[in-house]
Amino acid sequence: MQEKDIKFLEDSFKKYYFEHFDLIRVPNRTSEREFGFQKFNFGMTRHIPIKDDKELHLLLMKNIPSDVYCSNACYSFPNLPMNEKDWKDADLIFDIDAKDLNLECRKNHMVSKCSECNEISTDSVKCNKCNSSKLEKKSLPCKNCIGASKNEVSKLSEILIEDFDVQKNNIHVYFSGNEGFHVYVYDSQFQQLGSRERSELTDYIMFNGAIPETFGMKKFKV
Repeated sequence: MQEKDIKFLEDSFKKYYFEHFDLIRVPNRTSEREFGFQKFNFGMTRHIPIKDDKELHLLLMKNIPSDVYCSNACYSFPNLPMNEKDWKDADLIFDIDAKDLNLECRKNHMVSKCSECNEISTDSVKCNKCNSSKLEKKSLPCKNCIGASKNEVSKLSEILIEDFDVQKNNIHVYFSGNEGFHVYVYDSQFQQLGSRERSELTDYIMFNGAIPETFGMKKFKV
């Protein structure tokens, strides 16, 4: 990226951080989370402790990051290396992406970018310009994709509320920035679940490994 372009973006982002910080959701238990940020044309800076919203605002104005990250986990020492942070608990996060829904419309807005010459085409086998087979597939979601993702969010929210007694106001939905949504569950009774238990929770929600007959269903005989 050219220096003049970076300067333009940084000025624009700084203006936004100054004028619209109130639109940025600051997570609860701020001081227990690890923060990180990435500047334009620079790598990631991690293991940053933030006490409150004022300190976060200062970080944004001072560093003007292109991206800001926050851990879903809470730690005793968020500024230390991973093996020394002392994990306490973590929010539940679900990733719903249109690419996983096998939608028929997807093939109509899928393009391929050649890794050799950067040519963009609709051919998914080889590049139309240099015949290279090194292609990176890209998709621009349509209204149907977003609508289908929203429907999955609604179904997930219903299960969390009805089956797991999660309070509706503890469920927050954010656009992922690409093809779907991230569903965050804050302050629930599942905060201290480990990776194995979270995997089992996901299996329940997705009906993985379930035996239909135990739910009163009968096999259809051909």
